[in-house]
This record gives sequence, structure tokens and C-alpha cells, in this order.
Amino acid sequence: MARSTTIKLECDRCKRTEYLGVEAHQGPALAMTFMGTVVRYEDLCSSCLKSVGNYIKQITRETNKDAKGEELEAPPPEISLEPEL
Repeated sequence: MARSTTIKLECDRCKRTEYLGVEAHQGPALAMTFMGTVVRYEDLCSSCLKSVGNYIKQITRETNKDAKGEELEAPPPEISLEPEL
């Protein structure tokens, strides 16, 4: 019988409970400060991790138009949401 170590993760955002392998747990999922408000999520379930990741990707992307509404020459850079190993 094979055994593996798992951890119980309770999502800080939606309070859902998931069980993950020890190697899958990444530590703090999000820590940011915006206009004096600190947001920190230690643990996020897979659903919230995807939702928060898409939101961060959307608000951090550069637009491809300048202030006058004219197209810029270079497209915006791609932002990867994959965890760094």
C-alpha cells in the first residue's frame, strides 16, 4: 500500500477545504499593498488561485494604446502566472 503525505488547506478567500501533496503547496499565494491596504492570502484553493491569478494578470497588463488612444508600436509583454520553482 502506497502512502503519501498530504496537507489540509483551508482557502483564506472562500473557506473551501482541499487536500494537497506537500510538494504542491506553494506558501503565500498573494501578498500586495495598494493605496495603504494590505492584501495577503496565505492559502488559496485551486479555484481561487486561478481567479486571483486572472485578476492580477488583467490589472497588471499594459495596454497597447497611449493616452490619446493611438496604437503603440510594440505589443505588451506576456505575464506568466506559473509558480517559480
